[in-house]
Amino acid sequence: MAGSVEATCSDIIKKPGMSSGCNTFVQAVAKVYGKDDLFVGNADSIRTKLNVAPFKPIGKNPNLATSCAMQGKLVIGALSKAEATWKDSAGHQHSAVMGHVVVVVPGGPSRALTIRLQNGTAQPCRGGYPYCYQGAANPAYRFLARTQVDAVFPSHVLNDVYYAYLDI
Repeated sequence: MAGSVEATCSDIIKKPGMSSGCNTFVQAVAKVYGKDDLFVGNADSIRTKLNVAPFKPIGKNPNLATSCAMQGKLVIGALSKAEATWKDSAGHQHSAVMGHVVVVVPGGPSRALTIRLQNGTAQPCRGGYPYCYQGAANPAYRFLARTQVDAVFPSHVLNDVYYAYLDI
């Protein structure tokens, strides 16, 4: 029988290739719980599935996402490529290259702090969001331990992250 979601994530993220893609990481975690058939495709594809059964929508509520994770549910946070695209105050569009998905784990809300990305860059995090595990196409964001949602989604669309869960 599978252990806690956080223990599963902690084990899987350390395996070769698991930190290099958000969808492949989420798929590997889901497979442990026999749910991998629900996570076929890239991050955009996974995001569209979060709105329909058997997923139970949480919506854009990071506190409820943390609460569900603390109850042992498999909680996913996601933005599609379109949802991660935003305009700045001058009206310039900042287009996302792809969507992103994470597995939310207990322990939030996160603290406001500055983290170091894998390339050494300092990145401020505002705090108040769930903790998570994730893979990432960008090597700078390939954390091999728990991180926080406000570290891995763009700050301008952080409040648009959509959450849903599965009972496991």
